[in-house]
Amino acid sequence: MTSAIVKLTTPGGFPLFYSGKAGNDWLCESEGEAFQYLGFEAAQRKADQLAKIYAGTGMTFTAIEARQVCSAAACLLRGSRWDLYLFQGEQIHAIPTERARLAGVRSSYFGNREHLRRLIQAGELAELEGFTEQGLQFLAGLACGIRGGALTFQAA
Repeated sequence: MTSAIVKLTTPGGFPLFYSGKAGNDWLCESEGEAFQYLGFEAAQRKADQLAKIYAGTGMTFTAIEARQVCSAAACLLRGSRWDLYLFQGEQIHAIPTERARLAGVRSSYFGNREHLRRLIQAGELAELEGFTEQGLQFLAGLACGIRGGALTFQAA
């Protein structure tokens, strides 16, 4: 029997996956962390249940075979108002968290790797602890050391 997972597509078109955890951590950005169902029908039942619970929010839930999953974007940083996602061509977009989206915050283009480096170097990105493993890998090679608890970078 093929395993399946539940994929959530946000109103902005970004993929997240149901992790099966209770509380605030029930979504994950990696399909590898998603809760695996033993069959497509079980995942479809869960997707239907979640769709009823969150009707009217613009979110869509679908059951997909685990081996067919392909994320369009990688989450680099989890923030309090925005999460930063990397798309093809090294374009970074700021996607509002669900709470911020409900408060009227909208998605926007954020910049590229160099822009992110400049913001960190200037101390204008306060949520450094929010970087995901993918975000740290994306920044690999930019950091030249840590001084006084702050990341520092080599000149480009």
